[in-house]
Amino acid sequence: MSQEPFFNFLEYVTQAVSEVQRNMRQQQQARREQQTATTGNAPKSTTTTTTTEDPTAKEDSQKEENYPHGGAQSFLSSLFGDRFKDSNSSDKFTPPIDIYDNDKSYKVELSLPGISKDNVTVDFNKDTNELIVKGGIPATGAEENLLYSERTTGEFERTLKLPGFVNGEKVTGRVENGVMVLDVPKVEQTETVQRISIN
Repeated sequence: MSQEPFFNFLEYVTQAVSEVQRNMRQQQQARREQQTATTGNAPKSTTTTTTTEDPTAKEDSQKEENYPHGGAQSFLSSLFGDRFKDSNSSDKFTPPIDIYDNDKSYKVELSLPGISKDNVTVDFNKDTNELIVKGGIPATGAEENLLYSERTTGEFERTLKLPGFVNGEKVTGRVENGVMVLDVPKVEQTETVQRISIN
């Protein structure tokens, strides 16, 4: 019996992790460039950086060419289907989410440390059956005194395409300890076949 499918899956997971790591490096670089453009000075750092090419970047690029499903998001979509399609604006950060499938509802949790309910909106689009979560996480402290920062601040947006069997109009939301919790009630499925009595 061949073990090839297992090793293909393992390689698939490894490539997804590599892509996530590469994206994180790119986001960090973009934040540094934005900070430099805003202040006119390079960000202060206790470590020295060099401009040598990342040796894993070329390897990741080569893997990506052979990666038929388009990255980590596609990997997750292949596991869970397109029940929750995600579309995001490229100039805003994307908060990570967890989705729980309960008996009568889905529970969606978005990690938003530092958020308050006044800084976030949740909209439901009836036409597209999508939840749109938008907001901003304000920076704390004075920028000129910032020595090093890894916390994500700024504008964010996350759009979730809901499956057809949920009631988007009765979604409720709350903020608990830096986590936005959305309860998405399921719609009772009715039988599509009805028996007709014959007289």
